[in-house]
Amino acid sequence: PMEILNDLNKSNMHYSRQFLIEEKKFQSATTSQQKALFMGAYGIDMGYCINYNQNQPTLNYLASIKKLSDDLNISKYYDQSFVDRFNKNIEHRDSLMKMTNDIYSLTDKYLKSNDQLKTSVLILTGSWIESIYFCLQMIKDSPKSDTNSTIYLRLWNQRLYLKQLLEAMEPFKDDA
Repeated sequence: PMEILNDLNKSNMHYSRQFLIEEKKFQSATTSQQKALFMGAYGIDMGYCINYNQNQPTLNYLASIKKLSDDLNISKYYDQSFVDRFNKNIEHRDSLMKMTNDIYSLTDKYLKSNDQLKTSVLILTGSWIESIYFCLQMIKDSPKSDTNSTIYLRLWNQRLYLKQLLEAMEPFKDDA
């Protein structure tokens, strides 16, 4: 899902706050499943803000993600050291994107190795849905052109990832 954010930025799409989930909306989540979905979606929202140099919203999303990781008992990587490094690099878009990708990868590995596959799948699902939403919102009033053709292609290719995502969810199909 993070690759979509880079494509949006490269396609000269303009930043629009209206596509973001409100940073504190996660507080309405009552189940661990809802919190995991929010965590995935917020990762995309944070990445979107990073790509457009929106520093304060970026930090707001980081705070929300940190709280969600605490609630999900997966805050191992979201410690004060990470937050300090993140703040120190707030002006360095590439560093922040790498840090974000790295921490989500570490979290995913941790979840998978600790029998928390469902949480991992839900975080991925939240990020995938949010990234698709961004793409659709960005191009909904734009005919395909040389500038945005990468976005159209990325969306088309998501059918393959959707199939994989549904397969990953299969073991949990009976879990409401």
